[in-house]
Amino acid sequence: MRTKRPGESALLLLDTAALLTDKGITYAVIGAMAAAVHGVVRASIDADAVLSVTTLRLRQLEREFAAASFMTHLREGDLADPSWRSGYGQSTLGALEQMLGR
Repeated sequence: MRTKRPGESALLLLDTAALLTDKGITYAVIGAMAAAVHGVVRASIDADAVLSVTTLRLRQLEREFAAASFMTHLREGDLADPSWRSGYGQSTLGALEQMLGR
């Protein structure tokens, strides 16, 4: 992993993208880092992404991230989760750094 200390969100995103690509996971970078690619500068200390996976695959992926030395924490959606109520799935990921425990 390229990340060695807090504040290296861009490197964390590169490490994460490499693992997701290696595992064949469809993802999209969103938030401030995605905006920066399009010339919109926003201050941010995290890296955000959306994954297209089933709940079962998400649990497997958490173990794969842990095996690759990422600190992980998977949050399961519930009835209070807006994506659960809207029918987009029962598991959601917030900021990528939250998911990875950074």
